[in-house]
Amino acid sequence: MASSRSPLAALATPKSIVIFGASPDRRSMGGVLTDNLIGGSYSGAVHLVNPKYRQVGKQTCHTNLAAVGCQVDLALIATPAESVGEILEQCGAARVKAAVIYSAGFSETGERGQQREAELKEIADRHHIRLLGPRAVGFLRPHLGVNAVPFQRAFAAGNLAFVSQSGAVCTGILDWVFADDFALSALFAPGNGCDLDLPEFLDFLARDVETQSILLYLEGPRDRRRFMSALRAAARMKPVVVVKSGRHPLSARVAGAHIGVVVGDDEVFDAALRRAGALRVRSIGDLFSAARALTSRQRPRGNRLAVVTNGGGPAVAAADEAAERGIHLARLGADTCAALAVRLPASWSMDNPVDILFDADPERFRLAIELCSADDGIDGTLVIISPSAFFDPPAVAQAIVQLALTEPKPLLACVIGEGSVREARQVLAAAGVPTFRTPESAVAAFAFMVDFVRHQELLLETPPAQMSHRAADVTTARAIVDQALRHGRVELDTAEGERLLAAFHIPLASASRKLGGKLREIRVALKNDPGFGPVIIVGEGGSAADIAHAGAVVLPPLNHRLIIDLFRQPAVTRLFEARMASPAISPPLLSQVLQRVSELACEMPCIDNLEINPLCGDGGQLYAESVRITLRPAGVATWRYGHMAICPYPLALESSFITRAGTSYRIRPILHEDATAFQMFIRRLSNRSRYCRFFSAAQELTPRELSIRTQIDYDREMLLIAVLTTADEQEEIVAEADYSVLPDDSTCEFGVAVADSFAGQGIGTRILQQLMEAARRRGLTRIVGQVLSDNDNMQALMESLGFSVGMTDEAQLLDVSRRL
Repeated sequence: MASSRSPLAALATPKSIVIFGASPDRRSMGGVLTDNLIGGSYSGAVHLVNPKYRQVGKQTCHTNLAAVGCQVDLALIATPAESVGEILEQCGAARVKAAVIYSAGFSETGERGQQREAELKEIADRHHIRLLGPRAVGFLRPHLGVNAVPFQRAFAAGNLAFVSQSGAVCTGILDWVFADDFALSALFAPGNGCDLDLPEFLDFLARDVETQSILLYLEGPRDRRRFMSALRAAARMKPVVVVKSGRHPLSARVAGAHIGVVVGDDEVFDAALRRAGALRVRSIGDLFSAARALTSRQRPRGNRLAVVTNGGGPAVAAADEAAERGIHLARLGADTCAALAVRLPASWSMDNPVDILFDADPERFRLAIELCSADDGIDGTLVIISPSAFFDPPAVAQAIVQLALTEPKPLLACVIGEGSVREARQVLAAAGVPTFRTPESAVAAFAFMVDFVRHQELLLETPPAQMSHRAADVTTARAIVDQALRHGRVELDTAEGERLLAAFHIPLASASRKLGGKLREIRVALKNDPGFGPVIIVGEGGSAADIAHAGAVVLPPLNHRLIIDLFRQPAVTRLFEARMASPAISPPLLSQVLQRVSELACEMPCIDNLEINPLCGDGGQLYAESVRITLRPAGVATWRYGHMAICPYPLALESSFITRAGTSYRIRPILHEDATAFQMFIRRLSNRSRYCRFFSAAQELTPRELSIRTQIDYDREMLLIAVLTTADEQEEIVAEADYSVLPDDSTCEFGVAVADSFAGQGIGTRILQQLMEAARRRGLTRIVGQVLSDNDNMQALMESLGFSVGMTDEAQLLDVSRRL
């Protein structure tokens, strides 16, 4: 999406601001905002509106917006609720593009407030104004000098973005964390969030060059599917760390009442975050511990940690925390132990944790860290420094920094104490070494790194809806469901349920097996979550399911890699451990059934709940002994997989064709493993072709741009590639075409490029036709783009495909568009 079309462009990068409710009283919201913007480092124009004053400080204060007499990008509205509607009308007449509403008295106050908020939204939609709020805390953009929050303090510009659904949490964190340890690239606190909300913030921050990491404090996303899509896109580009309140039923009800949404099942939310590539932590303190850990360039390959310490007590605390977090204290290799034994005093611990004793000097620290880091059985090293008269803490810190510059594995530091070690802590933090005050928080941070790596691996998995070698009989399955719904039934009878399972090749237990009494039992369920769509649950079966209804949760679509990760969840691990004496239910057999249930989840949006209980085995196959299926009417999804939080790989968009020259090509959606081939395609384009495609002279894509284009969410964007199979059985990309869904969710913006040596063969026409078909299937109704005015070939292609061509404000660009 072009940055100029970002919903947050006018809000986050305003060239001029007007404050409604401006005041000389610094105890009022309008007074604080006036002081922040006029007295701060914002370089744009600031206009003041309040009929009570003619002047605030040295600046003129106007009676209304019309009196300002010049164009304004952003309005900050700090007036009583009943006046906000009229102010928004003023903004609409003056073509203001965005507004922040700080006023309370809207949906949080009951029916009248909800009506008032709806009226605001109608005014804003009519005038194309994007809203932050009502009841917003506001936003910060320190790099631009914009402080639009009720907090009178200068904030250092940094690389960490923070988004909070709680105003109180937001201001508390501003006063606490960002005082010295961290610096901000951006902060958004939307309050009621009736318009701009989490998806828009994530989209903006994902592409913001100042932001390196994103932290979220959530109580409950209002639109979970849009949130999931935006979260996956953001997590592909930079670390996203989430703390979510409402983990338990009571706190979830409190959180839901606070933000006015249904908070939902916490286990489902947890599963969604794993698939999104984000890291979830339990507390606000953990949020910033994780932020520290993920500033490191290094990532662990596994969970094997070495601890180097000059004190036994802190090492014990680290060991306890490692056990709690599932972190393995690695066994030192024989060569490592031998080398340490030669170089350390005889009374060293001779094991991990590596206790180098209280009188350790910087050289002893350096030696132990270096040897542990070189051990192939170790994935990361934690150094614990306790103050001592035998060494200079900054000198130890410098030794750690020097090692961290070349060390490929994560290196973390815990510096215990305060006054005597403050400088050492500053040296480490300045060099980007994750640094902590307690052993527990340092070990937790390493655990966060391990989890983050695993979640990033899951993010790359985008299976097709159906993967099994025997295709499901979807037509028969849908006919069964449709007939029941036509007759007003929301539950399938036993025979219908068994026929539906058979259509997806899930075996049923015969009468003889049911009577055998020798089978072991598991429960597999599919349920429709109100926000995230279908989720799959695996847990204890039979009568035990009535006692403990919980289990491991995963979002479809699934493949082998995702199912293996599911089997690592404690609830499933315990199931297999309890059945080790019998091979009746084995991981490979369960994997086959879960793959089929995943296919059913993808293809059958009308399934509300499906429960196979028990799922039994005889050592050779698994059987559904009993199944219960309830239905819901079809939703309003705009396309085949619109009911799912994670869009499957769109296998149906793959096709082959032969050009006029007789060469065979294949067109398919891009996959993340195409990154190298796609970069080669870009490099091989002529300078002219690259400029026509990207309006840039860059010779290749940056790693970030390459990630954006090859790791996509097929629901919000599409990139098709035309590939030619070479003599050595490799795929060469010869053309690409993509679209991005615009905020109205009915229009997409497209681009296309064909390799110069393959031009004139009709490949561009064919790939664009297939791209438009993909957009139609997605439910889009219009496709738009821009073409250089001197690109005659592209203009001819557009006209041949029925696009209309029009002028833009820029002489060198033409707008092209077409109904789909």
